Amino acid sequence: MNLPNEIVALNHSETSPVFTAGNEVLRGLEGIFDHHASVKHDGCGSRSNVVIGTAHAFKSSCTGVIVPEIEEGFWLSINGSSVKIVGQNDRGALYGAFEYLGMMAQGNFTAVDYVTNPDQPIRWVNQWDNFDGTIERGYEGPSIFFANYSIVDDLGRANEYARLLASIRVNGIVVNNVNANETLLKDENIIGLARIADVFRPWGIPIGISLNFAAPKDLGGLETFDPLDQKVIQFWQDRSDTIYKLIPDLAGYLVKGDSEGQEGPLTYNRTLADGANLFANAIKKYGGIVMYRAFVYEKLNKTDWKSDRAKAAYDYFQPLDGKFEDNVVVQVKYGPIDFQVREAISPLFGSLRHTNVAVELQITQEYLGQQCHLVYLPPLWRTVWDFDLRTDNESTLVSEVVSGRRFNRPLAGSAAVVNVGTNDT
Repeated sequence: MNLPNEIVALNHSETSPVFTAGNEVLRGLEGIFDHHASVKHDGCGSRSNVVIGTAHAFKSSCTGVIVPEIEEGFWLSINGSSVKIVGQNDRGALYGAFEYLGMMAQGNFTAVDYVTNPDQPIRWVNQWDNFDGTIERGYEGPSIFFANYSIVDDLGRANEYARLLASIRVNGIVVNNVNANETLLKDENIIGLARIADVFRPWGIPIGISLNFAAPKDLGGLETFDPLDQKVIQFWQDRSDTIYKLIPDLAGYLVKGDSEGQEGPLTYNRTLADGANLFANAIKKYGGIVMYRAFVYEKLNKTDWKSDRAKAAYDYFQPLDGKFEDNVVVQVKYGPIDFQVREAISPLFGSLRHTNVAVELQITQEYLGQQCHLVYLPPLWRTVWDFDLRTDNESTLVSEVVSGRRFNRPLAGSAAVVNVGTNDT
């Protein structure tokens, strides 16, 4: 068993995930093997070392070494005590460090040399944490982010949660409930959100926030929240500018409209694309994206026996295919009803050819025992990924749609509802 004696972390700052990766490898070697290594942050080091960095930093420091092509993932090369962990970006380097530590923890000292990349561009979790500290469909205690309509002082558990998410290559987190409280957008609360962003940044996970569609009226004092009204447009632009000034790497917004009591564009006979594009235009210049939920059935005419909740999302969104801005992603529950244990796959996955799409999964066990016992969910998800929708009579696996490959979409992926809390068990 040859263990490295030196760790070279080629980070540009102490908030970089590369710096975090170096600390994680140091922590792992000490915790698993009681082996102590030195750490430095420049050069290429000796033969008995771990070098961690981005492809750009690695090429600058380790001249003469050919780095294979990498997308968002990493290159891992292990040859005895000589280890190279190279990411296309800082986040990828951290993923590689966790991969290396996973091998070490299992006693796997095999020589390897490979590149691996995430299959989906968007890999987010959605927290249904309410601003008062309660959690909708939460079974593990109060929120780790909020209490009494403010951001908590102690974000230590949030840091541990960020570490866990980074280890499984999650690259975004929406920290508040889709049934959003508009007061989260007050200046003092945006400052608190920036503190949460500071905790998640070293782990390569930008935060996002859920918005209340009616905030221009309920918070801003306007007479309307019509998405085509110029004052409403200016309200969201001003709030977005304020948010991005404090959180420049904000992942974007999650929006629930016209559903379960939440207001939306249909209130003013506007389309769902009008609603989504309102937010998309406000944050496009910052590189932010809008996840717009397809869980819309509020306006169904219940006196019409042909009105069917199971086809409501299709009826609302499919005619709008191609009308959403390119930084909008329609977030579709895997089934057309509501996270049922067994239901058909949503037909939207095969019918939005010109719109970015992500699948919404539920890890919190709303319909599967409410965390009273252990439930293993991947077999359920596998039936979703492997389902073939046969769009245009051609193979259309859901997994190919949410990776972006089937319809050649730049944004696609998964968002999972994960409601952690402050309970100790």
